[in-house]
Amino acid sequence: MKSKNKIGLLTGLLSLALLPACQQSPGETYGEQFTPQGVVTTAELPDRMAGQRELKVTVQGTVDEVCQMEGCWLTMPMRDGSTMMVRTKDHRYSVPKSISGKEVIVTGTAFYDTATVAELRHLAEDAGKSQAEIDAINQPKVQLSLLAEGIIVRP
Repeated sequence: MKSKNKIGLLTGLLSLALLPACQQSPGETYGEQFTPQGVVTTAELPDRMAGQRELKVTVQGTVDEVCQMEGCWLTMPMRDGSTMMVRTKDHRYSVPKSISGKEVIVTGTAFYDTATVAELRHLAEDAGKSQAEIDAINQPKVQLSLLAEGIIVRP
């Protein structure tokens, strides 16, 4: 490779690295395409939900668990130690089953929901929990949930 070409290649790579974060590819999108704007963190979301039944929101956080059957839901840890359940809208899409620990940006409608014992056991099965863990579920659970229109998995 000629030195002129090497310099051009290096200049091109450097210019890509210096692009503002908003112009760089944010990651792989599942569901509806969206541009992350007005993003709140999982730590900020409960305060934003105060006094509201539901809230159209874009949230950034880390994936805790993913449905190991279809990739149709994921959970995200909250600041109080609970988890937020994120479901894909109408099961129209799924996310990779291997994204636990990855950062995501999710857009959709957040709301508080009461999951029944049967729902919680079903989710535990989907997550690959042991039968003992599934059998230990004996109380419904009120949790923050989000019906996701789109999910961006960060690289």
